Amino acid sequence: MSGLLKTIIALAFAVVAISANGATAVPLAEIFGIQAPLRNLDLAAERKSTRKATPDSVARELKLKQVPASTTARTLKREHRVSASVAAKALHRAGYSAVDTAGALRQEFRTNATASAQSLRRAGYSAIETAQALRSAHKSTPKQYARTAKQAGYPFAAVAQALKAIYKSTAQQAAEAMHSAGNTPNEIGSMLKNEYGLNAQETARILMVVVAVVTIVIAVVVAIFTFGAGTAAAAAVLAIMLSIGVVSYNEIGDGLKAAFNLNANQMAEVFKTKNVAADKTARMLQHTYNVGGETAAKALTQAGYTAAQVTAQLKAVFNANGENATKWLKQAGWDAITAAASVVVAYSANGESMTKWLIEAGFSVNDAAGAIIAKFNPTAKRLATWLKNAGVSAKNAAKALKAKIENSGKKVLKWLKQAGYGRSSVVKAIKDVFTGNATSVAKWMRNAGYSWTQVTKGLFDDLGKSATTTASALFKAGLKNMQTMTNLLTSVAKVNAQTAAQIIANL
Repeated sequence: MSGLLKTIIALAFAVVAISANGATAVPLAEIFGIQAPLRNLDLAAERKSTRKATPDSVARELKLKQVPASTTARTLKREHRVSASVAAKALHRAGYSAVDTAGALRQEFRTNATASAQSLRRAGYSAIETAQALRSAHKSTPKQYARTAKQAGYPFAAVAQALKAIYKSTAQQAAEAMHSAGNTPNEIGSMLKNEYGLNAQETARILMVVVAVVTIVIAVVVAIFTFGAGTAAAAAVLAIMLSIGVVSYNEIGDGLKAAFNLNANQMAEVFKTKNVAADKTARMLQHTYNVGGETAAKALTQAGYTAAQVTAQLKAVFNANGENATKWLKQAGWDAITAAASVVVAYSANGESMTKWLIEAGFSVNDAAGAIIAKFNPTAKRLATWLKNAGVSAKNAAKALKAKIENSGKKVLKWLKQAGYGRSSVVKAIKDVFTGNATSVAKWMRNAGYSWTQVTKGLFDDLGKSATTTASALFKAGLKNMQTMTNLLTSVAKVNAQTAAQIIANL
């Protein structure tokens, strides 16, 4: 067979092959052993049908031919009908960078930053690679990146590292970005400590800027740093909060109470150790512990605040009157002199009121009298009057006057009478407090201005002296009129005239 005939027969078979197999048949050039150049990128699509090409294999082949990621993505989208997520996986496996992949997704699939981040995450790109990609393809800011990366499911720590490595975010910028993304204060605090190496004070400062809630900041700082327990630990945290400019003492109290489980006394002590003013501490106690003046007085006193400071806050914060303030100071352990001095200043109290408040507060009469003398230096008569008006018995008043002013039954009896105590209580008080006999009592009573009748009643009725002893005391006290003596014996001592005469005859 001639050469020309062979050629014709070969062409005929080729035509038949083309008719049978369609556009995907083996090219004629290959049949005849002729080397043909690649036609275009549709070659990938042709090989898909003949070799059952996968998105991964297509992407790898195109990557080997240095085809841009966007072109590869377009081919995958048009010829393989893949989603953005599948395309991203193919591009990643083929070796395309996250930046190139993100650009391709945005160009060919019109993905936004969130969708791109999700596709990149599923494809296996790291948080740092995704940060580079979003910044390049979507011009994402640190806050936008933190938000989209969180939505895409990247771990918190990985996002934090990306913010620092790619965006060169400062600790505060990273904290703000993470906060805007909805991460918890504890996560942010841990990032500041672990990723940026900040100490408790620096962490608290940034958290106050970002979170701005004192109680939350305290809770986070206590949770992620080691402080221990008790008042010493609480004082350390308080010092940190004060050092960064926090002056919301009520919120600080709330935070420390929750973190360290302190009672009111302990909290007041913590505040005092850091020189917090008494008014701030008092208001904190009222707010955080809902205490009244009595409890506050004890807590402030135990913490080391002065009586004057405590009294001022009882008045200003707890609306205590002078009487209650004096009582609460007594219960808090202050002595009468100190309590009186503080209350007088805070309430402009006078001696009579102060005497009454001291007695009603439970101070002993002697202590109250001593405090009044120290503060007001009253006369004995005035002091006796104030004691009487305060409800002090004649006996206790006599003891106080004897102890604090003068050990003289004669004078004390007179002061008691001048103060308005009744005869009977005066005479009995003098008998109990002093050792004077009937004659001394009679003389003291006359010196105080009592009548002979009152003196007689004091001896006979109040002291229980006999008619004879009474008559003798009256005579020695200066009663020389026998008729008056007779009348007193018969009317007061209830003796008859004959007995009276016999008593008088023996004087």
